[in-house]
Amino acid sequence: MELRIAVQLERSYSRRELFTIFANRAWFGDGQVGVEDASQHFFHKEPEQLEVAEAALLAGLIRAPAYFSPFTHPDRALQRRNEVISAMVDAHAITVGDGEAAKATILGVEARSSR
Repeated sequence: MELRIAVQLERSYSRRELFTIFANRAWFGDGQVGVEDASQHFFHKEPEQLEVAEAALLAGLIRAPAYFSPFTHPDRALQRRNEVISAMVDAHAITVGDGEAAKATILGVEARSSR
């Protein structure tokens, strides 16, 4: 059953479209659903304004948002972010130099102040 649904989805949508659907419905923790909400919540930016390290942090959160929360477990979040950056280098999505520069940055998350 699941295989049939997967085949139907692949026939109906491009990989980019499928990823967009997934990314807009993914749970990022802290009550955030979707890349837009997560980008605003963690970095106070639009997704297209994210730096490599910031995008990698968000991508890494999807696996286990509470476990890798940069607010409660910054050490785990940093390690996971760097794993994602290494995977981006391995996939030739970014250069080795860009990967090293991204890994050298701080997490840069800032909790929104409660009003």
